[in-house]
Parts: sequence; structure tokens; C-alpha cells
Amino acid sequence: MAIDRAKVSRTAEKFLRQGRLEDAIRAYKRLLDDNPQDTGTLNKVGDLYRKAGQVSRAVACYRLIAERYRDRGFATKAIAMFKKMAKVAPDDPEVREDLAALYSEAGLTRDALSNLREAVRLLAEAGEAERALELESRVLELCPDDWPGLRSQGTKLLAAGERERALAAFMRAATGLALCGKIEASLECCCEAAAGAPADPEPVAFMIRLMVSNQRGEEAVQDLQRRLEADDLPHLQALLGEALLAQGKLAGVREALQAAADSAFAAGDVGYQESLLRFDLLEGRFESVARNLDHLVTLLQEEGEHGRVLRLLCDILEGESGMDKAQGLLLDLCRKGKIEGAELASGVEMLSRCLDPEQHKDELARLLGPTARANPDPDGSSEPLSSPGRGAIRAAVDQVKPPAAGDVVTLEGEDGSDVDPDFVNEHLVEADVFVKYGLHAKAAAHLARIVERYPRTLVAHQRLTELYCEIGQGDACGLQSVQLAEVHRLRGELAEARQVLVRAVTLQPDNPSLSRILNGLSAEEPLTVYQPTFSSRSEVAAPAPAAPRQVLKPAPLVKKKPSPPVMEEETLELVLDDAAGNEDQQEEVSPQDGRSEDR
Repeated sequence: MAIDRAKVSRTAEKFLRQGRLEDAIRAYKRLLDDNPQDTGTLNKVGDLYRKAGQVSRAVACYRLIAERYRDRGFATKAIAMFKKMAKVAPDDPEVREDLAALYSEAGLTRDALSNLREAVRLLAEAGEAERALELESRVLELCPDDWPGLRSQGTKLLAAGERERALAAFMRAATGLALCGKIEASLECCCEAAAGAPADPEPVAFMIRLMVSNQRGEEAVQDLQRRLEADDLPHLQALLGEALLAQGKLAGVREALQAAADSAFAAGDVGYQESLLRFDLLEGRFESVARNLDHLVTLLQEEGEHGRVLRLLCDILEGESGMDKAQGLLLDLCRKGKIEGAELASGVEMLSRCLDPEQHKDELARLLGPTARANPDPDGSSEPLSSPGRGAIRAAVDQVKPPAAGDVVTLEGEDGSDVDPDFVNEHLVEADVFVKYGLHAKAAAHLARIVERYPRTLVAHQRLTELYCEIGQGDACGLQSVQLAEVHRLRGELAEARQVLVRAVTLQPDNPSLSRILNGLSAEEPLTVYQPTFSSRSEVAAPAPAAPRQVLKPAPLVKKKPSPPVMEEETLELVLDDAAGNEDQQEEVSPQDGRSEDR
């Protein structure tokens, strides 16, 4: 039954003038029963509850209004209502939490953090430690570089018995503090983490390496010796060896690594034995390496670590290619099918550099064949590799080997200055070192510096192309091949430029820009996919590559006659620019008059 709203409203105002708050509230609630969406009346009811001292009911009214505003997208009005709630109930952590969420949605991070921290404080005072830690995690999500806050959270988590989360917080804080140059605070954080999780090697390892990198190696050694007196753990022995090695005290390194290997052997951890063997390899103790290699490889293979075995054997043969023991183990690993794909290609490549190629070429070709060849069609042709793996990429790039590290081509840079051979050689050597230790990103960065400073330095472009192939980045290798082709073109080496671009199409068969480049060079010549060769870095000559097989050439975008030789450079330059990203403005050179036309 409808009510006379004006009459009820006058009655409620009369009760207010008389100070009869409860009667006024009942009258306004009659209006709300008639129209629950009346926000103004609901606000008045909340105000009356607040005057009557019924704070919880007042907050409930305000919250309902705020949620309606929020649902309708009126964020500013919703924030205003929650701020009103915060004044009415300053000790309510839930109000602060909801207000922080609204501020965060509005992009007001500082206000959101302020309210979240206040909610954390209120929950901690109320004894709700678990909820406080949960909100503290949200604080750190909004302010990820609050390293003191992270450390504080780690302390609280440790007190709450959540050791794993505490360790993660401590290590994030330690890393951030170290990056900010606050070394002492970072070390203190590591100490606190190590005290809370003494069996975990990560905090102590980070602390020791941080000391060593900041010329505090002696302090690191003394700290480890104190810890070893309390508990002879294998990871502490290994860290001691690492710290001594950084200081050049080689006499104590092997002793520490041997102690770590002996301590961990009973637990079945072979990692320290591998560290010891690698140190012997570094020191040139090849007899010791050969003596312990069989046992270590057997243990690793029992754990299914075949890739790890491959990397170990390749590293050994890199340092001592004539070690029969390592050659035999690697050949056995490849024969038994324990590795495949890119790993198999890597293993076979190493064998091809160590073994007599004439004696073993058939077996090596049989092992590597499935990883690098396309499937032939019945008519004798084959499709381009649509998804090349590292083996296929390796096969494509092996056709042109880069020069040795010291073979710097003297060209002029963009500004007309000669290439600085010391700069180029230094970066090439450092890149080789990074590659040897698996730091491919750093190696690529070093090579990119050469290319950036001297864009026409052929050796840097070749090395960078080879590196992308080594790590299986087909797209990057294809794009780098385009740049390498441009360098060949600038040197007048058009045949080499085309050969590089053929490899680029092999790596990126679906790239239309590359197809246009080759069509521009010669619309009549078919593309080829090369068979792999087993190149050797030693003086032993590699077997001749198999004859190239023809594949279907991509159809040209525009039918035209072959360009005369005099136009070849101009055409290549044009399509190279097109491949670099000028897709919106494509041009075609007319073979008749050499003029360019917009298409």
C-alpha cells in the first residue's frame, strides 16, 4: 500500500526538532521500505544512527550507499562515502581496506598505501597477525621497491612460522637493497634469513657472493670458516672454495670442494662432485678428470640428467679435445638416443670437431640427419622448414663460418672513422667467453655494441647471426641475416648477400619481406635448403657438404623480367629497406628505366 511520502517526511522532521531520534529513524525507514533506492534518505538514517551512538549501523548505511556508487561507476562519490566511514569508525580495518582498494582502482597509489598500512596496524593491534600479513603483501604489491617493508614482512612471517614465505621476502629485500647500493642493509637481511633457515643455502650464498663482489673476500672467508665450525655443511664448503677462488687462493679451493663432495656423497648429491671435476678441468688436471668422469656420468644418468651430462662432456672436450674417455662417453650418449633435437645436434657437432671426420662422417650424418633435414616430396623437391629447431638453424649457418676473433675487417664507420680493432677484438673475445659459460644474453649484448658503434663490421654481424642460431632463436637469426646481407651488399659482395638471404628464408619461410628480397635479386633462381656439414674448429678439414636440394620458390608479387646486372645493387638496397619495416610504402624498380614507382 502506497504511503504519503511528504507527510511521513514532515513527521520525521518534527521528531528531529523534538530530539526524538529513534522515532525519526523509524519514520525515515518507512520511506526506505517504500523506496529502497532512496540514497538521500539512507544517508539521513546513517547520520541519525551516528548521532544516536550506533556506529556500526551508521557504517552499514554508508557502506550500502558507497557500494551503490561503486557499482554504478561513480568512484569519486564512493571514495567520499568511505572517507566518511573512516571518520565515523577510525578503528575499523575493513573500512580502510575497502578505501585502499578504491584508491588503487583510481590510480591513487599513495592514498591506497596509506590506508592499507593503517589497516595493517589496526589488525596487528587487534591480534589478527595472519590477516595483517596478508594485507602487508598487498602493500608490497603496490610498492614493490619497499625493501625495508619486505624485510619487516620477512621478520613477521618468520615469527608466524611461515619459513618459506619469510625466506622469499628476505631474499627479495636483500636483492633490492643490494641493487640500491645499500650493501650493509642487504647483508643484515641475509643474516636474518640465514638464521631463520640455517639449512637453506640461498641466504648465505647471496651474502658471500655480495661480499666478494664488493672487495670483501677476506671477510667472506672468515664468515664461512665460523659457520663451518658450527656446522660442516657441504654448501658452506663449496662457498668457501668459491670465495678462495675469487681471491686467487687456489691451494685451498680444491680442498674445500673435495670436502663438499665428500659430505654430499652420502646424501646422493652429485652437484659438488661435478664442481670438483670442473675445477680440475679449469686447472688442467686432465688425469683427475678422466679418473672421476665415469663415476660422475653414471650417477647423473641414473638421475636422468642426460642434458647435464652432454654439457659436461662438451665442456671437457672444449678444454681437452683429445680426451678419449670423454669422446667415448659422448658418442655413447648420442648413440643410445638419450638426447635428441637441439641437444643431439650440439653433441654431434662437438664430436665432429674431435673425431676423425673421414672415419666417423657416416655415423655422425646418421645421428644428426633427422634434426636438420626437411622431408623430401615424391617429386624430389622439399618444403621449406616451417619450424626450424636448433639443428636446422645450425645447419643453415654452418655454410659460412665467421672469421676468427682477431680477424677484424678494417672499414669506415658511419662518421668516416676507422674501426678500432682493439675495441672490436676485446668485445669479440668477451662474447666468446660468455658463450662458453652459457651467458648468451651477455654475449649478444657485447656483439650488439660492436654493430651499434661500427654498423659495417662484418665479423660482428656474422658472430651475432651465429649466436642466435646457437640458442635456437630462428626469428632473431633471420632478422640478423638481413642485416648481414646488407653489409655484404655495401662491400659489393652480392653473391654472399644472396647466400645469407637464402638462409634467412630457410629460417623464416613465412616472412613475405624476405621472399620479396630474393625475388628482387633474381626472379628466376630457385631457393635452396642446404644440408648440414660437420665443421671443425681444429685444422682437420671437414667433409664436403651434400649437394643442395631445390625447393619451391615463393611466387613474386609482381611479374617482371630479370633485372640487368647493373641494377642488382639498387634492387637489393630497396627490398632490404622494405624488410626493415617500411611496409606502408613499398617501391618497385623498373628494369627498363630504373625509376621507382609507388605501389
